[in-house]
Amino acid sequence: MRGGRFWHVLPAGRDKGTAVRLLVADHERRTGNAPRTIGLGDGPNDTALLDAVDLAVVVRGHGPAPGPLVDDRPERVYRSMQPGPLGWSEGLEHHRDHHRDHHREQHREQHLRSHR
Repeated sequence: MRGGRFWHVLPAGRDKGTAVRLLVADHERRTGNAPRTIGLGDGPNDTALLDAVDLAVVVRGHGPAPGPLVDDRPERVYRSMQPGPLGWSEGLEHHRDHHRDHHREQHREQHLRSHR
């Protein structure tokens, strides 16, 4: 399978998405809570990972990009302008800021409804 810069040899039926689903299921089984997940990737070998998480960041890379993604909505998937580590930071900041603003707006709407 092609990555951002290298080719990877994986067992049939195994990919990063499978690993994420196994980790999430194990966490949920142990804690009773489903975690909110975010994944970042820059190559075709990251597509299954990005499809398996709640929030995805497609980091600009040097080779072919991941995709196409099953759920490509902009509120779920962010595509960085910067490559590499700067792209990772950019993507994490985007989702952090977007979801912080979204939660503030929800809280404000609930407050307004409760005071009507």
